[in-house]
Amino acid sequence: MGPYRDPDAAIRVGQTISNHLNKSGMSLEQLAMRLGVGPGAKMMNLVAGRHYFPLELAKLTSEILGIYAAKFVYFVLLQYHPKEGVDDTFETICAHAPEGREQTGNPEKTKRRREKRKRRGLTMLTTPFHRQRERRLANETAAARG
Repeated sequence: MGPYRDPDAAIRVGQTISNHLNKSGMSLEQLAMRLGVGPGAKMMNLVAGRHYFPLELAKLTSEILGIYAAKFVYFVLLQYHPKEGVDDTFETICAHAPEGREQTGNPEKTKRRREKRKRRGLTMLTTPFHRQRERRLANETAAARG
């Protein structure tokens, strides 16, 4: 049996790229040149989901197209690994990563953001994926109780 591959995830990655390409007004050839991928069939196959999008291009692609990087990397990883494994990886990274993005921003905004998180009872896991997972667990717990 070969390595894990999810063709549906490849299609989702391609659709995400296509949607953001349309919004940006950039052509497929321009994106290919900026990524260092030969224009033509290779790039068309990546966007169509016929080829699996390489993880090493995920960050640069998200920067070029203005895609939320964590979400795009998450979708790219789903091509190569089962969802449970990717969720666990993201949870581990978020639990142990420093809050670097906030430290470089506006100190007053950072303070307000932290206070808001405390009021809402949120942990360090504040990515959309973890909020969704926390809500699902809370709903399951509530359903089990009553």
